[in-house]
Amino acid sequence: MLITNNRDDTEVLMVKCECGCKGLEITAFDWEDGNKDYSISMFANSFSEEQKGIFSELINRIKLAFLMLRGKKYRFNEICLTEEMFNEFKEKINEL
Repeated sequence: MLITNNRDDTEVLMVKCECGCKGLEITAFDWEDGNKDYSISMFANSFSEEQKGIFSELINRIKLAFLMLRGKKYRFNEICLTEEMFNEFKEKINEL
C-alpha cells in the first residue's frame, strides 16, 4: 500500500508490505533557502514483532553471529511488495 501526503514544506511517501507488518517512510523536506533534504525510516508493527517466540529469536541470533564471523551482510528488516506495488513505488520516488 502506498500512502502519499504533501504539505507546503514536506512530501511524505509511505510503503507498507501487503500484510501491513512493516513499512518504509520517505520524507522530502523543502527548505526556504531552496535546499531539499530526505529522511528514510523503517517501521514495524510492534504487535507482530512481539509475537516471535524464543526459538525463532535464538535462530536469528545464531544466523547473525554466523554471518558476522564469515564477513557476510545480514538484513534486519525487509519489505515484500508485489510487482505492481513496486512499479508504483518507483514512480512515486521519481516524483519526489
